Amino acid sequence: MQQFSQNSMALFNDRDDKTVVSWCKSYYPIIEEKVNSITGGSPDDPDLVGEIIFRFLNRQVSFETIKSLNKYLDDVITGVCADEKRRKKTRRSNESRLEEHILTQHEKNIENQKKRLICEYLIRVAVEMLPAKIRQVFLLSHVYEMSNREIAAKLNLSIRTVEYHRSEAYKRLRLEIDLRQIDPREMLLPVILLPLLIAYLFIEKLLS
Repeated sequence: MQQFSQNSMALFNDRDDKTVVSWCKSYYPIIEEKVNSITGGSPDDPDLVGEIIFRFLNRQVSFETIKSLNKYLDDVITGVCADEKRRKKTRRSNESRLEEHILTQHEKNIENQKKRLICEYLIRVAVEMLPAKIRQVFLLSHVYEMSNREIAAKLNLSIRTVEYHRSEAYKRLRLEIDLRQIDPREMLLPVILLPLLIAYLFIEKLLS
């Protein structure tokens, strides 16, 4: 490492401005080369050099000889570079965990979407399996969001009969869904079934 004039040590220890500037000019390329040899060359090297100089000067350590100054500077360089290596390792670890988390969430979203499609398919198929009057009550309740009283008036039924049809719809739907087995290929069926269900509801509405 390049020698800094022994005659300047006293002024440097007192942090004389001109002497410190002279030291920085003398040692900056040396510190830069040392950092580069440790990091292998990195875009962050200039920042590391600046941090090393700041730490070195900020600690207000006094030196009796150039040798002790150089040794202490080497320790600061090694420490700053080691800190940066740990920070990078932590950042890579955090980025890896974040990527893993995002991938996991993406896979969960896909799985949830598959389950939702299967569930929609099961419900639509099960609704089609209901007897006409029970299906009509169920659709009026859950598609058109009509109350029992409104359904009773529309279909000329008693409220108790409407309640019975709704209860029966729930029982049959649960049974139908529990009994059905789904092949993964049938996940495409909602795409086919949805237009049919919409058409069915439209026709029911026209006829009511």
